[in-house]
Amino acid sequence: MDLLKSIQVFQQVAKHQSFSRAADELNLVPSAVSRQISELEKWLDIRLINRTTRTLNLTDDGHAYLAKMASIMTQVEDLKSTAQQSQHLTGSIKLTAPMMMGQYVLPNALAEFKRQHPHIQLSLSLVNRKVDLIEEGFDLALRVGHLADSSMIARSIGQMQFKTVASSGYLALRGIPNHPK
Repeated sequence: MDLLKSIQVFQQVAKHQSFSRAADELNLVPSAVSRQISELEKWLDIRLINRTTRTLNLTDDGHAYLAKMASIMTQVEDLKSTAQQSQHLTGSIKLTAPMMMGQYVLPNALAEFKRQHPHIQLSLSLVNRKVDLIEEGFDLALRVGHLADSSMIARSIGQMQFKTVASSGYLALRGIPNHPK
């Protein structure tokens, strides 16, 4: 027996004072409604409804259980809404990245992330050194270059290219460099 379904059926029968109207409301056949009520009464070991061929009335126990079941269904709905609310990400993320990424790459990416996940609190630390994630309490690090063997989980998220450039005035004055030094 599906207890919640049986409670919902009982509530509809009590509301409409009719098995057939409750069945219409729930998109069930009247015999399914009758079976649900019988199973609920058997499970509770009490009579909830006095039935005749023309009428049905809740028993005193039926009235008492209807009020208690309303409370249960309210709590079930609260649980559902809590689950739906927790479907969005919440919490905080402490992130570290090199300064260059923070200046050129991250502003647009983090703005989009915040738009999609407004309940996340971001803390960004831009440093040009390799931080110890555990020791310094970071959740996430963006790194440039080859990652040495690590017990951390790493994912490649893209590639960056560096180019050495010079103005035409510099080149005219100093010539074309042969080496980065």
